[in-house]
Amino acid sequence: FLKAVKAGIIKLLAPPPGDDERKKSPAEVEAEINQLISKSVVTEEVVDIYQTLGLENPDISILSDDFLKDVEGLQQKNVAVELLNKLLKGQVKSLMKTNATVSKQFSEMLGKSIQKYNNRSIEASKVIEELIQMAKEINQEQQRGKNLGLSTEEIAFYDALASHETAKEALGDKELRAIAHELTKT
Repeated sequence: FLKAVKAGIIKLLAPPPGDDERKKSPAEVEAEINQLISKSVVTEEVVDIYQTLGLENPDISILSDDFLKDVEGLQQKNVAVELLNKLLKGQVKSLMKTNATVSKQFSEMLGKSIQKYNNRSIEASKVIEELIQMAKEINQEQQRGKNLGLSTEEIAFYDALASHETAKEALGDKELRAIAHELTKT
């Protein structure tokens, strides 16, 4: 297959015999390559990526410890990075609906980790460790409100108030919780 694509590309790039003036533009070449590829790619069936990678179908909405261990053990580290990146982006996006402050923090952390990986500043195994740690922190974050005795809405207000150091220092943790509770009543 790849030999056929290579031959097609060479034909496209080489001018026809006796016609040294006519060369195809890059856009024409790309269009013809896309045509060749679309003709050669035929979908036959739906492929379960978890089964292909040898993983059980986990409850990925929670990012359980077992699932994270399975992902960490994948031989294809770049696949593990992409899988974790997509899952974490989804988790961060769902956090945005309830807690913009925390969502922004996790979004920045995720962006920095992926940028370091894309810039080749860190290896795939190191970024996998960072992403797994971030997944664990997101799981802990989802439990934090319950531990503080706050509802989802209350923890969002609490985080918004606590993000200002002066407010946190002046009022204290207990007072911030009370304010968050009062704000959600109205």
